[in-house]
Amino acid sequence: MRKIEFGHEAWRQAEEIGAEPGIRELVEQFRECPDTGMDSDVFAELCERICESNTIYPAFYLVFPYLVEIAMGQPPTQAGELWEWMGAWISESYQPYAAGMSREVMDVYRESLAVAEEAVLDFLCRYDFSSHRDSIHYVTGAPFAFVKPEFGYLSTMFDTELWEEASCPEGHMETYIIRRKGITDSGNRSVSVQETAWEEVRSLTDKMPVRQPNPWTGLLSVIDGFEDCAEKHMAKAVCRKGISQETPFPVAVFLYLYLLRNLDRAEEDAEFSQLCRRMFDRISCPACGAQFVFIDGWQHPFGTEA
Repeated sequence: MRKIEFGHEAWRQAEEIGAEPGIRELVEQFRECPDTGMDSDVFAELCERICESNTIYPAFYLVFPYLVEIAMGQPPTQAGELWEWMGAWISESYQPYAAGMSREVMDVYRESLAVAEEAVLDFLCRYDFSSHRDSIHYVTGAPFAFVKPEFGYLSTMFDTELWEEASCPEGHMETYIIRRKGITDSGNRSVSVQETAWEEVRSLTDKMPVRQPNPWTGLLSVIDGFEDCAEKHMAKAVCRKGISQETPFPVAVFLYLYLLRNLDRAEEDAEFSQLCRRMFDRISCPACGAQFVFIDGWQHPFGTEA
């Protein structure tokens, strides 16, 4: 895969617009010993240089292709940890800062995103989750984030209840509290009718074009091993179409939650998946009474889907 070589002037330009000297040396050191553990000073410093406080720094776009290449060459456990970090950075960094990065750098970065998407999907297909006890919400969200950052954003909201804003069809904004038992408004008044909007997801999926080529079909063999139900058939239909930048937001979220609930053995992931199912509830706006599916009006940091 293509990378911006260390001798390229883009590395010097990154230093001129904010990157501290020595970033290339850190990447080389990490490549020699790709340890993502808490005791790795090299990785800790590398993290600080490329992403901090929900902001991706310019050097990130130069470093990312190297990290993808490193992850692809690691054993499953180490690779999984690095994929988690990369997915988290992109999912959480809703303030990307690419100013000053050349077209060549960004072209190589976008190419590496496509490579990363395919590689982490292959990882999800091959990794044995049966003995995995830690949460996998970040690594499961990584391929979605590599396609489009907002598709991975849900993986950053890991909690037992969510406080989220949504806008009704009439434009009234309200803060809602999402709990497993349902959705309430900011005054703790129930607004949720727990009729999961799978028909909407199915309808949106039917209208989606088939992505060509489509790396998401690899997940079909994994999904075949899950319990047979209506959601399973919907998930397979989504994978046959493939997740792309044009995929409707509810469809991407549905597939993420489905995989999270079925791939993992960690109880916290299953509970979070069940919590987020409530985002597909139909709710009533406290201001005007207009009804809408919560996820259709959800005001995530990247804006709403048309």
